[in-house]
Amino acid sequence: MLKKEQMLPGTHLIVNDVIKDGVPSLGHGMPASEPKEYMSLFAGKVGGLDGREVKIVPGDVLIVEKKPRKVDGINLCRVRRAISQTIGEVYWCELRVSARLRATARP
Repeated sequence: MLKKEQMLPGTHLIVNDVIKDGVPSLGHGMPASEPKEYMSLFAGKVGGLDGREVKIVPGDVLIVEKKPRKVDGINLCRVRRAISQTIGEVYWCELRVSARLRATARP
C-alpha cells in the first residue's frame, strides 16, 4: 500500500492488476467492496459538469504531479497518465491500494 510520504512529484506508479476502491468493509462479517474494472482520473473539477473522466486500467503508468491533499473535504492526488499525458485528480483511497511504486522521484 502506498504512503503519502512516497508521493513526491515525479514519482512513477504502475496500476495493479486488481483495482479496489480502498474503502473498508462496513463492519465485522460485511464483505469489502468488489474489485473494479478501472480507476477514474478526473480532468477538470471532480464530479463537476465541466470535467471529464478518463479510465485508468491495470498496467497504466501514472506520474505524480502533486502529493495527496484534501480538496473540498475529499482526499485527492494529482497525477499524469504517462501514455496520454492527461493530468487530473484520482481518489487517494483508490490510488493507495490500487497502485505500486515504479520509480521514486529524486529530491
